[in-house]
Amino acid sequence: MPEPRVPALLAGRGFPEYAAISPDQVREQIPLLLSRLSDQFTALEAELDAALEAGTPLSWETVMPPLHQLGEQLRWSWGVVTHLNAVCNTPELREAHAAQQADVVRFSNRLGQSRSLHRALEALDQHPSHPLDQTQQRILAAELLSMHQRGVGLTGEIQAAFNTASERLAELSTLFGNHVLDATQAWYLVLHDPARVAGLPERALEALAAAARKAGDRHVDGGEANAEHGPWRLGLDMPSYLPVLTHADDRQLRETLYRAHVSRASSGDLDNTPLIAEILELRQQQAQRLGHAHWAELSLAGKMAEDVPAVEALLEELRAAAYPTACAELRELQDCARRHGAPEADALAPWDVSYWAEKLR
Repeated sequence: MPEPRVPALLAGRGFPEYAAISPDQVREQIPLLLSRLSDQFTALEAELDAALEAGTPLSWETVMPPLHQLGEQLRWSWGVVTHLNAVCNTPELREAHAAQQADVVRFSNRLGQSRSLHRALEALDQHPSHPLDQTQQRILAAELLSMHQRGVGLTGEIQAAFNTASERLAELSTLFGNHVLDATQAWYLVLHDPARVAGLPERALEALAAAARKAGDRHVDGGEANAEHGPWRLGLDMPSYLPVLTHADDRQLRETLYRAHVSRASSGDLDNTPLIAEILELRQQQAQRLGHAHWAELSLAGKMAEDVPAVEALLEELRAAAYPTACAELRELQDCARRHGAPEADALAPWDVSYWAEKLR
């Protein structure tokens, strides 16, 4: 008999069956997954505690593969949901994602703050049953650092505040992305004058006319939108935005789309400004709870750069090396614009660069 089909979100490996995943499955399968992983982790903690109490040296195989399997299953399954929520967003999927997010963060915090696991990792680091090679040592060091940054050393009210802030930061990150997505989808511009879309390739005009037809926009004479006569519905999504910035001869049109794009989710009900302020404040608090001066110091703890001045020095080194070439390339674009008689040649703006780079190419 054929084996029973594994639910899409519980597979944990391979290429995700995106088409088979619905909001209802997210609501049903993510709690099942978390329950299963919780039971497995409880069993792993008990096994590690028993070995430590018996004084048995731990091996790499006893600790790391089971831990990796747990983390990878959660990463894979929740990553699928997060990806779908970003690229195929619907109100139903958004609600299902939000409903499960706090529980996912709580389970992740449980993994990162397990004293049993931390003691086992330290024992494996200090007294392994078999010597660890350099790769294993690096992986183990990274895991110990990760647990420190996830609050394993915290206790009592400080740990509770850390966990609450972790959940809120995850919620804010999702809200931030939703605001950007909603602002992108809400903005549009319908054009009826063919002169406004001059320069756009036929393929782009067809796509913009198709968007107009889908939205019910009609030609001034009542006819259906088409690539040749319009109307054309422009938006801030990349398939609509990039062709305009790259090919539209109408400089004012390019500026309109550019300014709308860079100012998304910066006003009204979708304003991300207060979210940014809260994220920064919570990050500062989290860093201080972990013994760091600020979030940048916490972030750099696991990276090659030694400290913030080292990062700034590297950025300045890159800027100094790239600046002369950037200036030369800008002069090339200005020369190209002059050859075409463009009045903006001496003062190219951000919405001119892609256009004149395409002309130069």
